[in-house]
Amino acid sequence: MPIPKTISYLRKSTKDKQDLSFDLQKAEIEKKFKIKKYYMDEISGGANISKKSGLLRCLEDLKKNDTLIVYRYDRLTRSVMEFCWIEKEVKKRGANIISASEEAFGGDTPEQTLMRHLSACFAEYEKAIISKRTKDGLAAKRRRGEKTGGHVPYAYQIKTSGGRVKLLEPKADEMEVLNEMKKWKKEGLTYHRIVDKLNNLEIPSATGGIWHYTSVYNVMNRREYQYTSEG
Repeated sequence: MPIPKTISYLRKSTKDKQDLSFDLQKAEIEKKFKIKKYYMDEISGGANISKKSGLLRCLEDLKKNDTLIVYRYDRLTRSVMEFCWIEKEVKKRGANIISASEEAFGGDTPEQTLMRHLSACFAEYEKAIISKRTKDGLAAKRRRGEKTGGHVPYAYQIKTSGGRVKLLEPKADEMEVLNEMKKWKKEGLTYHRIVDKLNNLEIPSATGGIWHYTSVYNVMNRREYQYTSEG
């Protein structure tokens, strides 16, 4: 019969600050428990469990009477459904989970089970709030014409101030080409004809090469960017 062991799972996001580093989680866990082996993932808690290879190996390693230690329950996942699945998998193997920061939530009483599940609910809620704030912030930047990532759109350039990226502003020569493209379309030219005309005139595309149907279509049908000018 195998000797029961105590193993630990650590997770930190690539965006986590130092206060949730692997070293800190280890230090807090080792104040109370002697760990035989650690499993780790550097990935968002909201990522699908199929991408958490460290957690999956950890669960596979659990045997009867083993104990899985985590720094907090939200280190396992920020999904209520995934947390319930993980808890069932651990119990199915005859093992148990303990949170070093939430020991009072351990156990099988109705109250302890409720507290664990409430903890998972709050973790998922926090993830949803952060996601919403990020999306709202990016949307506000786009409305102001600020660059939010990705490539620079054709007919625009990045405006800088003091070496810092600020806003998008029109690029005169490319904006003139874009206006010509729109004029040709109003005159009845198809997108394919516009592609041919641009390439025959040897006008470079956004990447400096030749134009293609998709690049012309996308440039002419995107939303117009707002921008801010100074002076």
